[in-house]
Amino acid sequence: RSSARLARPVHLAVYLLGVALVMAPWALRNAVVYGGRPVLLTPMGGEVFWIGNNAQASGGAFAEGRPGVSVFEVAPEAFRRDIQGRDELGQSQRFTQEALWYLWYHPRETLHLFMRKLWTFIWFSPQTGALYPASYLFLYKRYYGVVLTLAVIDVLLSLTITETGRKAAHATVLAFIASVALLQAVFYVEIRHRWGIEPLVIIFSTGTVAWLLSHVQKARAMSSNVKTRLA
Repeated sequence: RSSARLARPVHLAVYLLGVALVMAPWALRNAVVYGGRPVLLTPMGGEVFWIGNNAQASGGAFAEGRPGVSVFEVAPEAFRRDIQGRDELGQSQRFTQEALWYLWYHPRETLHLFMRKLWTFIWFSPQTGALYPASYLFLYKRYYGVVLTLAVIDVLLSLTITETGRKAAHATVLAFIASVALLQAVFYVEIRHRWGIEPLVIIFSTGTVAWLLSHVQKARAMSSNVKTRLA
């Protein structure tokens, strides 16, 4: 037990070190390009934060009630002129200021948007597929609906798992999926933003398929035994 407790912080430290090693080259590059001004990964952070948090926001890339029209296109003209008159970092800072102002003065609307973004990450939004043929969305919704249903069943089945290792594995993957969803909902959400974790959802769905197949095999074996006894 003591060795297991010691291993956890060591694993966490190794993970954080790996993250730092991946991010360091970008941070150093940005420090050189932007003259030492703090830009960790991308100067686009302010804009993507604003897209999901402003009076015209729908939670996605398009403006509320305007499928196919970007949020920036319907923003107040004075704001757009202000943005266009700044350099890249200045734009990011202005976007961030405007988004924070909206969060501070419109907490109820912000919470509502946040929940809408979470729902979009899990399922779909009314604007999903606005730029694609309806048949594409129809097929994708059917496929994803089946996969998600099977995955949810597997999660419910995992609650009955008694083996500590398997239960911990399930909890870890679920926590990772939840963290991605929550973090993305701080900004704005489109279906493409969940594609990185969708393979994990598929893996969960296969657990339900395996569970169903095992029960079918057991039922067949019982039926065969009954027939043998009656013969």
